[in-house]
Amino acid sequence: MHEVGIMQGILHRVFEVASADGADKVLAVHLQVGKMSGVEPEPLQFAFEALVRGTPAESAFLRVEWVPVACFCESCQREFEPDDWIFKCPICGEVSSVIKRGKELCLMAVEVED
Repeated sequence: MHEVGIMQGILHRVFEVASADGADKVLAVHLQVGKMSGVEPEPLQFAFEALVRGTPAESAFLRVEWVPVACFCESCQREFEPDDWIFKCPICGEVSSVIKRGKELCLMAVEVED
């Protein structure tokens, strides 16, 4: 379950941000996670809950925006969201290898309380 390692890294940055802001408590952690990032929702939530125990983020909420996969068709010059894991353009039928979104794993915001 690599989500534990990922969450350790995220929380390390969260605590840096909170400390730099002089905050005593973390209220929420906002992430943006792509559907192709390899991160699974349940293990990510489990890792968060396990790792925040006894920390300034113990009662914090994890808010995740799951980003769908978006590809770009070079033939049509259009962006599209594929129906499955074969990135076939719904307009012309060409298979795309250009992934525009869906791989991200970003810490978007940290809500803190002084």
